[in-house]
Amino acid sequence: MKEHIKTIVGFTETKFKEKGSLFIGHSYPINNETDCTFILEKLRKEFYDATHICYAYRLNDDREKYSDDGEPNGTAGVRILNAIDHFGLTDILLVSIRYYGGTKLGVGPLGKAYYKSAFDTIENAKVLTVFPYYKIRIYIEVSFVKTIFRILSNSKIIQSDYDKGFFIDAYIPCKEYEKINSEIQTVTKGKSEILFDKTVIYLEKE
Repeated sequence: MKEHIKTIVGFTETKFKEKGSLFIGHSYPINNETDCTFILEKLRKEFYDATHICYAYRLNDDREKYSDDGEPNGTAGVRILNAIDHFGLTDILLVSIRYYGGTKLGVGPLGKAYYKSAFDTIENAKVLTVFPYYKIRIYIEVSFVKTIFRILSNSKIIQSDYDKGFFIDAYIPCKEYEKINSEIQTVTKGKSEILFDKTVIYLEKE
């Protein structure tokens, strides 16, 4: 598990022209390959008349993929991926949509144009460093509430309420799970129950 990752927040779009060809850059935060498939299918419908829709993505587990979508090999997809690598980002889909303007750019200038499209799009995006958290639900007696909130001072409280007893839902830093679990069991003398979701979610620190 990575101690932290850098990713983007929200959608970003940029446009520029090179010798008549229009390049439209899009960046999207993603969580999985299904997200990519859905977004790309939507773009192909929206930009049905585009000459090429080239893209690259990288996920937190280091899975990556890129496509030249008919452009000369090595001029588009890998150049877009290079831009992602330049900024050290993950969980991102980066797309460059090209409308051919009637003048061939040549392999070198074409690769530079796709890189510029990708680079400018990321440069205009909001980049965040995020950290791994687990989601937990803690069932406790009401008398322990203040103590538990103190133990969870570095965590993100989602909600607290009554459901078969008093509970607290929270995101806790993954690296602190064992420590927090031990402290809660100690102060409650075992009179607590912690439900632990092992799915890792990356969140910004408070």
